[in-house]
Amino acid sequence: MKYIMCGTKPKTYSLILNLNKGDIIMKVKCIKNRNAGIEPLVLPIRLQEKISNDNYILCDLEATGSLVGYDITIEREYDVFAILNYENETKFLIQDDSNIPVFHSSKLFVIVDDKKDYEWEDYSFDISNRKLLLKSYPELSEYSEIVGIIGKNPKTITKFLKYKERRNLYN
Repeated sequence: MKYIMCGTKPKTYSLILNLNKGDIIMKVKCIKNRNAGIEPLVLPIRLQEKISNDNYILCDLEATGSLVGYDITIEREYDVFAILNYENETKFLIQDDSNIPVFHSSKLFVIVDDKKDYEWEDYSFDISNRKLLLKSYPELSEYSEIVGIIGKNPKTITKFLKYKERRNLYN
């Protein structure tokens, strides 16, 4: 099995984008689930407006208090459903241990299988003169859907689950 280190040797987004196309599932293995020093990604909710007190959402925030870290298990493998890159930070969309779709930093994983879903397409969004790049399934092609995944919007989660069900038909 081939491992590509994301946690200790960061790969560029362009390298991750050159995944093998044709097979269906990219897999990552958790190598870290707390104290990773990862800054949460701050994105505007409304794409055309600047980030402000009433226009932001946090992605990949590490839990503190009685529940420390992320809801992922070291050594466990996770299917990757999308890849997001913004400000030189790459995040994988996985289902965490509570089966919730979440974007987590690539620094928490190694790539175990670099196959890319045949449905994945490339998308780009301009945020304050910076690019958010996304490689994902078609239902996640709108910026509002990315915010919906991060914000746990029930309609967006339902779309994700339908995509996952469709994808599982081919495995």
